Amino acid sequence: MRRRLSLLLLVVLPLFPPDTAQGITIELHDAGQEPRRELRYQPVAGQREGLQMTLQMTMSAVLDGLPVPAVHLAPIQFRLGIRVLRVHSNGDFDTRTEMQSVQLQSAPDAPEALRQQFREQLAFLQSLRLDSTLSARGLTRAVTVNLDRSPPGMEDITGHIQQAIEQISMPLPQEAVGIGARWTVTMPLVKNEMRLTNRVKVRLTRLEPGQAVFEVQVEQQAAPQALPLGPHAPPGVRAQLLSLEANGQGQLRLQFPHLVPTRSELDSRTELVTQVFKGDERQTLEHRIRLQLEVKRIPTAAPPSPAGGP
Repeated sequence: MRRRLSLLLLVVLPLFPPDTAQGITIELHDAGQEPRRELRYQPVAGQREGLQMTLQMTMSAVLDGLPVPAVHLAPIQFRLGIRVLRVHSNGDFDTRTEMQSVQLQSAPDAPEALRQQFREQLAFLQSLRLDSTLSARGLTRAVTVNLDRSPPGMEDITGHIQQAIEQISMPLPQEAVGIGARWTVTMPLVKNEMRLTNRVKVRLTRLEPGQAVFEVQVEQQAAPQALPLGPHAPPGVRAQLLSLEANGQGQLRLQFPHLVPTRSELDSRTELVTQVFKGDERQTLEHRIRLQLEVKRIPTAAPPSPAGGP
């Protein structure tokens, strides 16, 4: 179960790659209609925001041609607080993000023993704190992670949850854009030695003073490659990824000068095929994964001023 969940998070959570990654490109295909504006985040020092992220996952598999019962994991809800520490003269800004709560919500069809085990394993995320520097276009310059040591077997999951939080901001193009603008964010992604190509296709569907609405399509592919199993894998076992295809779509609403989307939704489906080898034995596992991700801004005690935005 842990390995299947780790693969899931690897596939679907890196939605928007960090600016510090090698090989990232943001290609503007159409600047859209006039009037056009440069879209920029313009937070103020001391600005505070609340973020709620909810993940709901369903996984099914076929092992050597035999169906494996589907697993419906209970929705996981994260609540975080974000504070702007400093705004630099070039528009970059420093933020601190701290985990406030982690909850495993009710799911009648999820085994209680599995839910309790996963609830205990997620508890350590309460200590998560991220110090980040971002550009005015929402691209990550640098990140420092503070977190208690992960429980055995949870290291991959921890990394992918951290990455999802780091990359919550929508990357914005350099050029001025209007309604109908389209661009693609592409990055060769390396995570725990696994190599993927991540693409996010964005279309600006609404643009008003202080707010914008985007439609997004997420695609990921990976070529056949060896899979790292981590330090807890049995001796002599190795794994191979044969194929990976992921597709998702959703909508994102931004209200400047907020950093957190008013609401963001993504529904993605992933199919991947792996083989596990031990000596002369071989097993083929076909994974089918669906993830529904919702991110929204929640009230805080100190809302930002209305200044800023496009």
